Amino acid sequence: MAKSKRVRITTPKGIAKFPRLSSPDTKFNPDGEYRVTLLLDPEKDKEFLDELDAMADAAVQKAQEENKKYRKVMQRQEPYKMELDQDGEETGKVEVKFKMRAHVKSKDGKEYSFAPALFDAQGKPIDPAKINIGGGSIIRVNFTPNPYFVAATKAVGISLQLNAVQVLELVQYNGGDAASFGFEQEEGFSVDDIDSTVDDNDDFTDDADDDSDTAEDDITEEDF
Repeated sequence: MAKSKRVRITTPKGIAKFPRLSSPDTKFNPDGEYRVTLLLDPEKDKEFLDELDAMADAAVQKAQEENKKYRKVMQRQEPYKMELDQDGEETGKVEVKFKMRAHVKSKDGKEYSFAPALFDAQGKPIDPAKINIGGGSIIRVNFTPNPYFVAATKAVGISLQLNAVQVLELVQYNGGDAASFGFEQEEGFSVDDIDSTVDDNDDFTDDADDDSDTAEDDITEEDF
């Protein structure tokens, strides 16, 4: 498709789901990818969702004009979808997905690095090295819609390129708390009961010292 004029659009505020905004995800793409899914209310945010639909329709019309032999077989891709819970039931929220490539190599061999701009509620820049934006944060997303057509699959629609994020209410990602792993609060051991000061003269016996040459070789690191 012919290159369209670059525009920037800002979403209504919504809930961040599976954000990777402080550092890129390289699990499936070695070049890295920033991303976030925004959860919106289909009724309250209907005007914005209608705008996405209009842009997707325009992408289809443009693709049909430029690729007439595929006109009858083009498959319009929805720019958003209903969120489903673990049982496959609709939650009442709509998912809108945004992405940004962290590293890009141009046709002439030059390499470029990108990262989304991050701001707090007052518009002050956020240092991604100090704050890791987690799921549940209330955010707004600035993005650029890019129309696409893939001849191999006949898919046509718009991709939403992530530009920047404003964090209105922060939930910091910490790797998951006890509740996220299904643990409930119980009576028993507490880290608060442990004396943080240890007498260096206390006599501890560590059996591992007797086999110090081989103990380290037996340690393996799990890949999370």
